[in-house]
Amino acid sequence: MVLKPSRRQKQIVALREEARRCGLQVQFSLDTVSDETGRHLASVRYLLPWLAKDLEHVDTQHWLLIRDNGRGLPSSWVGWRWQGRQAPVSCQQAIVEGLADLPDTVNGLCSNAQGMGAYWQERGELEEVAIIDKALRKISNNMK
Repeated sequence: MVLKPSRRQKQIVALREEARRCGLQVQFSLDTVSDETGRHLASVRYLLPWLAKDLEHVDTQHWLLIRDNGRGLPSSWVGWRWQGRQAPVSCQQAIVEGLADLPDTVNGLCSNAQGMGAYWQERGELEEVAIIDKALRKISNNMK
């Protein structure tokens, strides 16, 4: 018997290959965004790793912004809430611009010691990977 990948499995492979071409890492993690029942959503983190020149300031840049699920602290942006620390004011304008471009299937944005990430359900077309990449780069380039 020959097992063939489903159309959905092929789509996920194509999305992840496109992410690698853009320089993003695809990670599965336990700290993903959860819904109102506390269940973890089916999303993975598309991570833009920090460059060596960025490493001097990343220790103060740990934050997580999630789609509004009733938990966390209110943010300045409708439909989004802070989970823990807020992003520095110096990069919030870039976050606004990045949020405007993100697909609806992105559940959260984060910054941590590894880089800048987007939690995504991997529902969409290849073009959405480029949109996520562009938003992450815009935000990370404006973090001071």
